[in-house]
Amino acid sequence: MAITSQSANSLKEVIFNLQMQLKNRGESSGKRLLRTFLDADSDQNGYLDRSEFESLLNKSGIFLSVQDTNYLMWHFDKNNDGKLSYQEVYGVLVPPLTQRRLQIVNFVYSRLESSGPVTLSKLFSNYRASNHPQVASGLKTEQEILNKFLEVFDANKRNPESVVSSNDFSKSMREVSAAYPIDENAFVRMMECVWSVKEQVDSVQRDLEKLEAMIKEKIRQRMPSVETEENAIKKNFKFVDLDNNGWVSIQEFDLGLRRIGAVLTVDQLESLFEKFDTNGNGQLDYAEFARFVGRKRY
Repeated sequence: MAITSQSANSLKEVIFNLQMQLKNRGESSGKRLLRTFLDADSDQNGYLDRSEFESLLNKSGIFLSVQDTNYLMWHFDKNNDGKLSYQEVYGVLVPPLTQRRLQIVNFVYSRLESSGPVTLSKLFSNYRASNHPQVASGLKTEQEILNKFLEVFDANKRNPESVVSSNDFSKSMREVSAAYPIDENAFVRMMECVWSVKEQVDSVQRDLEKLEAMIKEKIRQRMPSVETEENAIKKNFKFVDLDNNGWVSIQEFDLGLRRIGAVLTVDQLESLFEKFDTNGNGQLDYAEFARFVGRKRY
């Protein structure tokens, strides 16, 4: 569904809509994004200028005001040269794997590698498209899922016995992950189904869960019983959002926790922040904060 500049009242909303466009195109979204990028690059110079970037947005069903488009392009343009490379666009719309996603990806690869080099043929023989949740629910056929998997690995252009490194596997799974921009549980469940594995919960993760429960309780203790949970969460969000810009950075998150008596190590802080930064953009908005603190779904 197309959105207008009136409804695109935040940068996060626009990026989310772009990510959902990728999700709707399936798990080979990185490859499809490249084709969309090349199609928008009318002069074929390897970059998108402002008008070409606007064309890419329009083809994705997103129509913005001049101001909104300029702001969004500024956000994508990491080196501030006034034009966008494919890597700049890719880096925002196909975010790196979160710690939890990377953990199960690495676990799958280590299982495959335990019996020798990981080749394309080994990947295909171990991949169970029939077990994919979208096949089980009737949303996709087994062949559709298998075709997308083959596309992610450029299977039609490579020797079946070519070795797939851990890094190559992670990069490909990053593209698969882009089809799950919000629901981390759905990505993990999919990986468990198609690779016939079970997510490993180690002692570090259990400790992190205990820490998370402690922090939630400390925050909830600050919520007056006479207020609704939603109003109390909004006040706590403002308490953490020190510059009042509608976003919480990891630095603000750290300071906010320290103000309620929760002092975390760098690893603990980064792991906890990464878990609730569901779109991986390095910032917590109100909805993400509410899901972290609240007892009900927001």
